[in-house]
Amino acid sequence: MNENTKNYTNIIIGIVIVLIIILGGVLIARRNSAANPVSNTNSNTVDTAGMQTYTGEITRTFEGDHTLKYSFLIPETATSTVSMNNALVKITDNKTSYATVYISYEGGRGYSPVDYIDKLIIPKVASKVTITGSSTDNATVAQSAGSEWHVIPAGNGEWLIVIESPKTASAQIQKMIDSFKAE
Repeated sequence: MNENTKNYTNIIIGIVIVLIIILGGVLIARRNSAANPVSNTNSNTVDTAGMQTYTGEITRTFEGDHTLKYSFLIPETATSTVSMNNALVKITDNKTSYATVYISYEGGRGYSPVDYIDKLIIPKVASKVTITGSSTDNATVAQSAGSEWHVIPAGNGEWLIVIESPKTASAQIQKMIDSFKAE
């Protein structure tokens, strides 16, 4: 082998190694984004006119402390009441229930959105609850005659965000869901 052939071979080997590293990084990034469907930033464009940002933080202890910081949009005229050690947020607007947000740490028992609906929502609701499928916002959606639940995984699936609202408020609640951010 002459000197030029060795140089070309080394350059080609170097390019192949760089391509393998880049491809590996892309595959790891895709796997991580699939495992954490609710990310720190939300690329959805949400109309914020007439809305305010609600922020919260919740910590649960199971084999160490686990904290979730989150935010979402609610109407400017809405008020909130927090209970259950920051796990339950009741939002009212003009003295009417707008939404109830429940945050459940699932790093211990490991419920998926469907498990949560089957084991915790359906048994407690008097009317029939039907899982209607998944929506584009990574939420599993269930409905009864008058209510709707969006169950959204967050924090690498360790948390479930459960948003219950009247079916009549579905369009307004979608703005809240589209604006949801967690870290």
